[in-house]
Amino acid sequence: MAAYDWLSRITWIVAITLLPAPGLAQRLTVSPGDVLVAGTTATVVYENADLANQTVEVEISGGLPPSSEKISIKLDAAGKGFGPWLVTSAWRSASFNAPGASEVRIPIRQ
Repeated sequence: MAAYDWLSRITWIVAITLLPAPGLAQRLTVSPGDVLVAGTTATVVYENADLANQTVEVEISGGLPPSSEKISIKLDAAGKGFGPWLVTSAWRSASFNAPGASEVRIPIRQ
């Protein structure tokens, strides 16, 4: 019985370490960085190898009352793509959401 318990624990440890961590396969970034400037263009970059050669929608939301916009990003054969977003002066921050990726929230300087 003790050998079975030991083998069972080792099997679980190996299985857990081999499973991909959530968020590693999908990545969402926004440039130029920590703060966006109203009236400029930000670059939204999305990576997801599982969605290679497809078009994904990134939802951008913010403001009071809350509103949102969507941009479409065409992914290449490696699952990488980017698109521009004109930073609005009506919001103090923007939240970016894409399939399977962690939300990115960035303040907007007026």
